Amino acid sequence: MSSQVNYVVSSLRSMILGGQLEPGDRIRELHVAAQLGVSRTPIRLAFSQLESEGLLERLPTRGFQVRAFSVEEIADAIEVRGALEGMAARRLSESGVPPGLVGELEDCVRQGRRLLEAADARPGSSVDPYEWSRMNGRFHGLIVTSAGSNALARAIAQNNKTPLAAASALALTAKAGLETTLLRSAQADHEKIVEALREGGSARIEWLLREHARLSADSKRQLIGNMRNMADHHVAAA
Repeated sequence: MSSQVNYVVSSLRSMILGGQLEPGDRIRELHVAAQLGVSRTPIRLAFSQLESEGLLERLPTRGFQVRAFSVEEIADAIEVRGALEGMAARRLSESGVPPGLVGELEDCVRQGRRLLEAADARPGSSVDPYEWSRMNGRFHGLIVTSAGSNALARAIAQNNKTPLAAASALALTAKAGLETTLLRSAQADHEKIVEALREGGSARIEWLLREHARLSADSKRQLIGNMRNMADHHVAAA
């Protein structure tokens, strides 16, 4: 994703989650181009990205509008994803972990550790949200696809149509950064999940995925709430 597309995606996502853009608001390319000072090409790509995240929906008459959703709808969908991923992980544990899967998951864990260390090395900076998103999506996707259940994969894909429900979805903008404390907790969860898959124990691995999703849902509630409070503060101060 280019820097201009990242900028547009981050800006619009922040406006939607912060409440400056409301459900049903139509998003026009020319208006966004003038507002953000970019050409229309990255805007089209950004609209497609936000559509895939469930924040925008395509109109029959061309164009996009902000999709209606609530914070609780997002949190519920994340917990549903956790239950489905837990079933996938349990299936993996009981049927036998495919050769190479643990190594691929460990690669994701190493990448997460590098991202956290890179943020620590730059005081005041945060974890790269897009690199974390790609890593997190890969980690969870490996577990689901390796379970070999088309029914589970379809159910998760359908559930991921809810805004910010997918493992690769972001709650914050690159400019605002991600809450490093919350990501450290997620990183620790990933390490426990890999260890449980390596050692066996289907009940534990299922519980870990469910609990991991529950904490993610709580984090999304907190982060979106903070964004909306900040937006309200800016409006009041204007």
